[in-house]
Amino acid sequence: MPSNPLLHLITKVINLEDIKVVNYDFITDDEIVIEIENKQKEGKCPHCENTTDKIHQNLGFP
Repeated sequence: MPSNPLLHLITKVINLEDIKVVNYDFITDDEIVIEIENKQKEGKCPHCENTTDKIHQNLGFP
């Protein structure tokens, strides 16, 4: 399990509002995969613009 101090440091370094780093994995010496979590409990859908606390559409990556 990743160390809490390093998770906190990565969260501070990426400096994205309302984002918390929950996990990371070093792929190579200069590559890292970071798993993040939104601290907000609800958000606005970019397609229908309704506010919700649940994912109601997930387009994924192309």
